Amino acid sequence: MANRRGVNWLLENGRWTAGKAGRRVLAQLRDWGYAVDEAAVTEVVTLLVDQVVDDTGHRISLHMSPRDQHALVVLLSHQSGRPPAEESAVRAIAAHRSVVSCGTDTSDQVGDGPSVWAVVDLTPPKRLPTGVGVARLGGC
Repeated sequence: MANRRGVNWLLENGRWTAGKAGRRVLAQLRDWGYAVDEAAVTEVVTLLVDQVVDDTGHRISLHMSPRDQHALVVLLSHQSGRPPAEESAVRAIAAHRSVVSCGTDTSDQVGDGPSVWAVVDLTPPKRLPTGVGVARLGGC
């Protein structure tokens, strides 16, 4: 994320954190001028947050940086010695329709702990042009 526009937030480590993180990500993407599939972005953020939240009271951090029509979203647990996300969880993140790539990392920097990340497609959802409706068939 070096030499790029980006943001980061320190968040509480609690089950409610996913919702708060999702709202912050959406607000920041809007501020940067992106019109995104809000449900899809929120789902991906929730999947990522769920991998670092464990109710231990430690803080977690979310880092995000956009590039073209993608955003890198990284969650750090800040708990050295903690195992990285389960392979099945990473597969679930990778299977999401908005995820271009994802993975985990165990940082060499003291205090970062394991992280989980995803590159999210920010292409806006396709909408019907104004005035175009759905035709009824069969005389309903």
